[in-house]
Amino acid sequence: ASARAQLMFEVIKPALDSGKVVICDRFIDSSFAYQGYGRRINPGHIAGVNNIALQGILPDLTILLDIPPEAALRRRYKSSGPDRIEQGDMEFYQRVCEGYKALAKLYPDRIKTVNADRNRGEVFNDIKAHIDKILY
Repeated sequence: ASARAQLMFEVIKPALDSGKVVICDRFIDSSFAYQGYGRRINPGHIAGVNNIALQGILPDLTILLDIPPEAALRRRYKSSGPDRIEQGDMEFYQRVCEGYKALAKLYPDRIKTVNADRNRGEVFNDIKAHIDKILY
């Protein structure tokens, strides 16, 4: 959470204050999915720490790339291998996937699900359509 607070203070908040659009590959929803659902950490603890770090700022849009965990891992390992947060067993990834889907049901206005088990062009077009609704 300290890294997220630093990112918020040094990068995100100043960019938003100057009218810029900020895109992150992981943010608050990832904390709940990976730590809360995946690692089974108390969601109240995650919320408390993130509330301080985020200074009340939440994403306007979260794109949930919906793909079976097995397919996602195959793609990831092909391209560059797992990062620190992506090192877990298949049960862990199933819980993370369930967590993201539960969050999407809780926040349907903000979290948009895109079927990512398709070719890049189709996925890109769906993502762009969701972003365009926010920006234009």
